[in-house]
Amino acid sequence: MEIPLKQRLIGAAVLIALGVIFIPMLLDGAGHREQVTLDMEIPPEPQFSFKTPPATPPQVQLPVLESPAPQASPPPEPPVPEVAQRPQPPAAQVAPARVPETVPKAQASPPKSVPRPAPKQA
Repeated sequence: MEIPLKQRLIGAAVLIALGVIFIPMLLDGAGHREQVTLDMEIPPEPQFSFKTPPATPPQVQLPVLESPAPQASPPPEPPVPEVAQRPQPPAAQVAPARVPETVPKAQASPPKSVPRPAPKQA
């Protein structure tokens, strides 16, 4: 086959493939959107009124109370907490432990003999 004929056949195949892909998209109506109009009545915006506090708080005059002069007295001493002490047992009940003067050494048992395997003969 000649080269120009091959190029024409390939071009025709590409155009047919593009037509198969895009023509159904245009004809099926998938891109068509209907406009839906709803008749709704929107209520009016509500009216709010907020009271803002004054910029400076009102000044209130408090009566001045005179107190008697404090008397010079030493500060009270803090209470001393009582410490719970354990009762001491009488000396007669407690006996010192006897410590032996010499401690016998533990005698080690002689090691047990382990039988050895017989020598291998060649």
